[in-house]
Amino acid sequence: MTTEKNWKELIEIGKELHEKSKDKRLPGEITFEEFRIESGVGKHASRKMLDHLIEAGLVTVRSDGIKKYYSPKK
Repeated sequence: MTTEKNWKELIEIGKELHEKSKDKRLPGEITFEEFRIESGVGKHASRKMLDHLIEAGLVTVRSDGIKKYYSPKK
């Protein structure tokens, strides 16, 4: 499972991407594709991992139109 250190790194990556982005992403949010790339596993495994983290209450999901943004629960 992802450690708190990894989540902090993901948050920092999310913040950097937010600065470069033109969408409505909030600080600390990442997209599924970014999560998949950072996790280093395939699409299916990433989806299962993310679903488990959401179910465990460790990750929140915010929808903005057709886009979904994920962030560690604080």
